[in-house]
Amino acid sequence: MTAPRRPKILIVDDITLNRKILAHICTKLGFGIVEATNGLEACEAFTREDGIVAIFLDLKMPLLDGWKTARRLRQLESTCTTCSSDRIPRAKSRLPVIACTSTSLEEAYEGATVSSSALSAGADEVLMKPMRISTVELMLDRYLPIWREITTTSSKIASCSCTESLGSAAVAGAGAPASVLVRQFSGPILPVPVLTSTAYRTSAPGAAWSL
Repeated sequence: MTAPRRPKILIVDDITLNRKILAHICTKLGFGIVEATNGLEACEAFTREDGIVAIFLDLKMPLLDGWKTARRLRQLESTCTTCSSDRIPRAKSRLPVIACTSTSLEEAYEGATVSSSALSAGADEVLMKPMRISTVELMLDRYLPIWREITTTSSKIASCSCTESLGSAAVAGAGAPASVLVRQFSGPILPVPVLTSTAYRTSAPGAAWSL
């Protein structure tokens, strides 16, 4: 059986520690991870990788900052007509782009504030670092409401695939026992938590995301 395509989150940040913290959170929630250290890498990854269902985007980065990256990603999104799989639609809805920054959201930036300029550039939300798992869950519940289903479905398919492989090996008389690591969604399904950090939102939740 072909390995299932895992829904992925693109994490864009020039600081390694920031990427690793967010990657750890998203992995625990059942996602695959794609990392980029600047906006140029992010745009390249977006066009190269299939299965990307959300983006967490740092604002202050070298080469191409988060504001310019958000604009370019929206341009790329408007020309993207492919879907990574039947169960992970990319072009059927606005891709969630969550801007993240350690800078004050009310700090001046190009005649506006950091937050308002990021929203104008194409971000759906602007959050203060550091990120917490409850905050990430809230953003996914708001902008990608099917995330729990697509991550658990991917894990179940992988589990079935591994079971079939082990069964085939036993029938064939394979001598050595096989060990299989199956990544499963480990987070409990809880009510949407209250966001305690400052956040700004703009567009309505992605109601068009459906199976």
